[in-house]
Amino acid sequence: MNELNGKYLEIQRLILKERYRRIRPDEDWENRGLAEKKQNPADYYKQLEEIVAEAQRRNYDIPLEKISRENNLSSDEKELLVVLFFNYLRRERISGRDLLEMVAGGMTETLEKLGYLHPEARLIKSGLVKISTPFSRHSSRFSALDVSYSLAPETFYQICGLEPNGYEPLELEEETEKRPQKSVLMLRAPEVTFDHLFLPEPIKEQIECALWQYENGEKVFQEFRLKEKITYGTGTIILFYGPPGTGKTATAEAIAHRLGKKIGFVDYPQLYNCFFGETEKNIQLVFQTAREENCVLVFDEADACFGVRLAEHHSTDRSYNLMTNVLMQEIERFNGLLILTTNREFAIDPAFDRRILLKLNFALPEEKIREKIWEHFLKDCPRLAEDVSLSELARRYPVAGGRIKNAVLKVIIRCARNNKPITMADLEAAAREEMPGNKIQPIGF
Repeated sequence: MNELNGKYLEIQRLILKERYRRIRPDEDWENRGLAEKKQNPADYYKQLEEIVAEAQRRNYDIPLEKISRENNLSSDEKELLVVLFFNYLRRERISGRDLLEMVAGGMTETLEKLGYLHPEARLIKSGLVKISTPFSRHSSRFSALDVSYSLAPETFYQICGLEPNGYEPLELEEETEKRPQKSVLMLRAPEVTFDHLFLPEPIKEQIECALWQYENGEKVFQEFRLKEKITYGTGTIILFYGPPGTGKTATAEAIAHRLGKKIGFVDYPQLYNCFFGETEKNIQLVFQTAREENCVLVFDEADACFGVRLAEHHSTDRSYNLMTNVLMQEIERFNGLLILTTNREFAIDPAFDRRILLKLNFALPEEKIREKIWEHFLKDCPRLAEDVSLSELARRYPVAGGRIKNAVLKVIIRCARNNKPITMADLEAAAREEMPGNKIQPIGF
């Protein structure tokens, strides 16, 4: 390899090392063999300029500069080639996510530069870079973050200043995850059905309409010639809002049961990560998993993720806003069924409004429905006293179905413990405890 070309690539390596050290400051650099004294990256760039200038004086064309010029590569694309060069030298592939981290200053820049790794992008179409692993067979969309990349062998030898003829391509190891991924989506078979619910007819009708769109939308788009005109934002997104205990989560589960799909609840403790960029990756993993599992995706208490964006006074404010932006982009790409539930509809960022197909207010149930709920829990109870009036309980206590369930559970435990029948007085006492504003907490449930 020419002396100048060797110096050029060495300086590029040091620049990349410093960038990588800033992205992952907790890495064990001694074990990586990169524990030499840190230097200001600006000094490296200055040395790089000096090497390029010296090459011009000697009338020597540095191969990487020549490749970049002939293929009209941007500075970011050239830097991607450098990363891939050193990975190829180590006989490693690299995921699109890690590759973009090396040339981006944060999640916003990462998303802006995704296009560099698309199959139709310049680096790939020119044959300089190879996509090493296919994208998931479960997904109809290409995700540059989740496939692996490597330098084409011919490109590697060209950057080295060697002719590829006569050299065997280096065998690359399969790219492995640097950090184990924890599940961010809790998947299970739904147990609640619509037979368990007591929903007002208008709510039922609107849910039926939304489900019809979900099941028939693609066919309708094709028939009305919209399929090619609306290429994103075609998912069915529903927001359930209202007081606690009004059946929002149970309805989401019943919908999954009706469709014959699993239900996937986002696990917030696993979703959030203190390391920069990790939460955004986890959000992408949530939607990727939902697509692969073909499940009904549920963000319970959605205001925890979909809340109004913050004025950026601190770095934590900026991180929260980045997370919200990634959520919006993932929703645009998602063509499945997404259900958000919240007790605080006012806290949802208004930017999500246009992405939501259906917003349903789960208000406190009316008196007739409350009576049906009381009856559902108590109609077969063998120890119900004769003075119990379910219609009176419904009339006197305007509470949600979840609170009625709590009241019934408390009464059953108390009466079973004292070996006595359930009286109207027992049920009223428990119902009063469940009235809004009452400070008495439910016991054990």
